[in-house]
Amino acid sequence: MGKQLAEAPKTVIPWHKFPYAIFVGGYTQPNQADPYGIPHHDKNVAAGIQICQMSAVGEMTFMGQPIPAGVNPSYLTINKAQNRVYAVNETDEFEGQQGTGGILSFKLDLDNQNDPMTLINSAPSYGMHPCMLRLDHTETVLGTANYSSGSVVFNRLRTVEDDGGVGVQVGWKVHDFKGYRFGDPHRQEAAHAHSVVFDPDNSHALVCDLGMDKIVTYAFNHDNHAILPGCTTFDDRLFDPTIGCELVESKGVEFSADPCSGPRHLEFHPNGDFVYSVNELSASIDCHLYLSLIHI
Repeated sequence: MGKQLAEAPKTVIPWHKFPYAIFVGGYTQPNQADPYGIPHHDKNVAAGIQICQMSAVGEMTFMGQPIPAGVNPSYLTINKAQNRVYAVNETDEFEGQQGTGGILSFKLDLDNQNDPMTLINSAPSYGMHPCMLRLDHTETVLGTANYSSGSVVFNRLRTVEDDGGVGVQVGWKVHDFKGYRFGDPHRQEAAHAHSVVFDPDNSHALVCDLGMDKIVTYAFNHDNHAILPGCTTFDDRLFDPTIGCELVESKGVEFSADPCSGPRHLEFHPNGDFVYSVNELSASIDCHLYLSLIHI
């Protein structure tokens, strides 16, 4: 988001007049863009989450002022019912706690044009600079990738009947960098978890790690919605505080991308048989055949 979002919005048009609602996150602090990436203007910062409407012919209209959403709400996701929004605060300090960013939950009411988003609650991400988050297919667990810490955290969600807010942590995993020697020294000096996506069967969570040139697969426990260790090289066990027992170790698979490619994000084909991963550093896209029993 740039300087234009700080300017006065256009006249508000009723929501139903436009078929597409677009939610735009951004950085509220300057100098947040990648120093080795695309040049940017240090003074242009966002003011929060901006809701826009796009018509069928591509006309964009700002729907009111940006909505305050903490520091650097750079990524957000919306549930299927479109009545809850979850956003990261991509920072290394959250509510006075050092070494962590934040996760925010909002109630969403698109019929209320004056106040469409209401904060429910917030929680630490237990890692620095969370940059992406995703709901599992039952919408009972939220996975968050922490870029600078190279970690991924999973939280249960409170039921929508309660309020749909961010609940207790059920999984937290730090990727073991182990001195990767084939990467870009500026961008791959450490593990950098960049995204987490659940497979169509909701039986695994796939995490792109840009710093390690890997896609790490974690088994997802259907019975208690907890994350199990996904790789033989990540053999520590996880503890679920909501159940009070140690989870059983599960073997898995790591996919190694080309050196210096930097896998950033992935998505599944609608048929579930293919996975497409975007490599940031090499500006390329990989296509994978996916079988849930053997992962990618």
